[in-house]
Amino acid sequence: MGMGMPKIRAVGNPGAKQLQAPKTTKLLAERVIVATSGTPVQFPLGKPVSEVRLSTADNTGTIFLGTSYVEARDAKHRFAIATGSNINLPFKVADLSQVWCDCDTNNDGVSILAEVESN
Repeated sequence: MGMGMPKIRAVGNPGAKQLQAPKTTKLLAERVIVATSGTPVQFPLGKPVSEVRLSTADNTGTIFLGTSYVEARDAKHRFAIATGSNINLPFKVADLSQVWCDCDTNNDGVSILAEVESN
């Protein structure tokens, strides 16, 4: 059996349908710090996540998010989060590591709380 969802087969019934094992989730708590303003940092974890919450409560300046290093630095393509904000993303994100974070104050960052899908 290759990578992916394990198959479960009912015992004693050769015509039984195969069932998918249920997915489980675990909680991820992470803090992404941008040491130098203007030098974006990639979010961790290249796995599917759901129910992502981002918080900028401990910052002194604005945080910027983008889907690449370049976009996080580009005012036309990035998303700004004000200090003290909490943002909930109630949908699945295929790969959290596709998000990059920059800031306008050194050593600011984003706190991430997310459910990580696992088997």
